[in-house]
Amino acid sequence: MAAATMSWDDGKHMKVKKVQITYEDVINSIEAEYDGDQNPHRHGTPGKKSDGVSLSPDEYITDVTGYYRTTGAEDAIAALAFKTNKTEYGPYGNKTRNQFSIHAPKDNQIAGFQGISSNVLNSIDVHFAPLPSSSSASSTPSSGLSQANKVEAQGGKGGTSWDDGAHEDVRRVFVGQGESGVTYVKFEYEKNGNKESREHGKKSLLGAEVFEVDPEDYITSVEVQSDRIFGHDTEVITCLIFKTSKGKTSPPFGIEGQQKYELKDKNGGKLVGFHGRVGELLHALGAYFAPSSSTSSSGGGSTPSTNQPAGSAGSKKLEAKGGNAGNPWDDGPHDGVKKVYVGQGESGVSYVKFIYEKDSNEVPGNDHGKKTLLAPEEFVLEYPNEYITSVEINYDRIFGSEAEVITMLRFTTNKRTSPPFGLEGAKSVLLKQDGHKIVGFHGKAGSDIMHQVGVYVKPISK
Repeated sequence: MAAATMSWDDGKHMKVKKVQITYEDVINSIEAEYDGDQNPHRHGTPGKKSDGVSLSPDEYITDVTGYYRTTGAEDAIAALAFKTNKTEYGPYGNKTRNQFSIHAPKDNQIAGFQGISSNVLNSIDVHFAPLPSSSSASSTPSSGLSQANKVEAQGGKGGTSWDDGAHEDVRRVFVGQGESGVTYVKFEYEKNGNKESREHGKKSLLGAEVFEVDPEDYITSVEVQSDRIFGHDTEVITCLIFKTSKGKTSPPFGIEGQQKYELKDKNGGKLVGFHGRVGELLHALGAYFAPSSSTSSSGGGSTPSTNQPAGSAGSKKLEAKGGNAGNPWDDGPHDGVKKVYVGQGESGVSYVKFIYEKDSNEVPGNDHGKKTLLAPEEFVLEYPNEYITSVEINYDRIFGSEAEVITMLRFTTNKRTSPPFGLEGAKSVLLKQDGHKIVGFHGKAGSDIMHQVGVYVKPISK
């Protein structure tokens, strides 16, 4: 007998601090924590799997994307993804082809949830609130930490989320190891002239090793190695290696893992904070990067590039998403996009080409990647009345590839959504900016595979 449905409403709060979901085939429960409210709000019944996100003090949710399916006589939310002013999280759960999105209006954030639950989450809606003031949202000084870029955590999906936020400097790193991987990390930060320590996980009998950063130096990158080990459903961190701006490299803290990632800022910034996931072992590690000098840094996905092509006035270059491999390509911004060609190989998207409009002339873009025996699929827009508003990018790590590859592209216009060109990947991101249209593409391509895709956007003319 199905459980009775119940409406619930958490109300409007200052800010969302944490969202935790449990799920099996669909989401069983959702629990949110808010600023100014010490009591977590949980709705639904616990599921076997758990996942979620903890936000830093100066981070707030701007978008929620949901996926749903019909089970029996009721609809149920199958997966949720969250976008913040810093990065994207999820989707958590099991994606379906049925999708909806909730976007906060300009100068607003998502500051509360409401919905309907039974023994699963049947529906979800939100409350909007003005963006938190700089004084209440963060004690980050004006020295550039407000521009801190949150780089996605790498590793496995197990454990519980933690987030230290951004600071001024990282002075010491402690790493503890167990039999199977890294069990413990501790970081000593400097902020507003004070030292703060944050620790995650549990020390083993082996204790912890320390890496000290000199006063005039800073960490520029972290190599994160992970592997799947017996007894754990997802990968765990097996080794960490830290590098600084003055060429200092830590010893490898741990044992070599099968997967290797580099946490690094695309603008050469300094590492100022960590976040991740931890259980009995450290499952994932991510970082915050801030400008290393007074030089302006783009710092994120929707800020203008500091080195855009000629003719880019009024456009913004949104960061490419996917794996960090291949050779860069850049078509630059145009007036609009008229046609899209996507070619597929055995392992993912192997080829893209775009036809643009500029100054009333049709401008064919260059070929990127390599065509296969399968002819590229075509998506034709009704230009100028139709324009692309967003691109969904799916990417995954495949056997034999040094980095993730693009497995699928899907384009949404002001009138419709294209079919999926390719296959669903482990990771999915949506490139878009409200009130803007996509007018150009850039990315990275290998000899026979596409590794990254990014876009240029311009405001939609009224």
